[in-house]
Amino acid sequence: MIKKKYKLIIRFNIIGCIFLVLTIFSFVLMHHLKTQGFENATSLAENYEDETIKVGEASYVDIVERPVKICRYSDDVTYYEINDGDRFYIMRAGKDWYDDMMDGIAEDGEFHVVGSVLKISDSDKETIIEHFNDKLPDNVEPWTKESFDDYYKGVCIQYMYPVRMAMICVYVGLVLALFAFLFLLMGIKGFVSFNKTLHGISDTQLQMIDNELLDPATMVIKVANTYLTPRRIVYADIDLAFIPYEEVARAYRSDASYKGVHSVFVTVVTRDGRKHKIAMMNALFKGVNEAVDTILSEIHRRNPNAVIGEE
Repeated sequence: MIKKKYKLIIRFNIIGCIFLVLTIFSFVLMHHLKTQGFENATSLAENYEDETIKVGEASYVDIVERPVKICRYSDDVTYYEINDGDRFYIMRAGKDWYDDMMDGIAEDGEFHVVGSVLKISDSDKETIIEHFNDKLPDNVEPWTKESFDDYYKGVCIQYMYPVRMAMICVYVGLVLALFAFLFLLMGIKGFVSFNKTLHGISDTQLQMIDNELLDPATMVIKVANTYLTPRRIVYADIDLAFIPYEEVARAYRSDASYKGVHSVFVTVVTRDGRKHKIAMMNALFKGVNEAVDTILSEIHRRNPNAVIGEE
């Protein structure tokens, strides 16, 4: 059984490595799509003229005047009105990029704005229209949602914003990275613990422990992956521990919470002063308290000299 648990730990590492490779592939693909998308960007002016605007595609505008601030989109990003000398467009950009544009226009007389065409939300449209109308003379007809959509087509260009497929790769890559981290964390932790515990244990000794695990007298605490054999405590989860009852000086329960997750632990202190975790359970699992009581009472029954209590 111990060897099966060890193989499971190896599988965790293999799965984690697979997720890691897929993560790297996703970000490489994202970079490729982003680069290719911007290199193949189409003229936004021509798209407006031909009415071929597609949300998510890369486009460009060569602006010839400084962007005019309209309103804030977020803490770091602002809506601007830009123009290429022929018509006006709505742009979203961060302040750092805005400074680059100003420098480019000052030096070259124009700046190449390239990014993705994105839809403007209805709430943002209302804010932009309100801003436009506040600056209009009284004798000029105010902007409406219909006139705004007719002229601006309800879209903006976000400077240096990756194309849609590149963004999908980013999201997929982040999810894959999370899975890679979790599997490798469990796999590496388990690999180190298993090898440390199994170091110096012969196949004969390991077979003897396996036989003890199959002994009808062995108590199996499934919720904790803890096995109380007639001779020792065996903890075989992500960590691995073999602790003879006579080595236990103290055993106790402890509770811990992290970001709303309440965990219950059972720890033993051996006669050499070392601490060993022999159970770790989510407090919401059924039968946790009973499992803790069973483990502690069985340790005390097997070793009456062990001090039993809480941390």
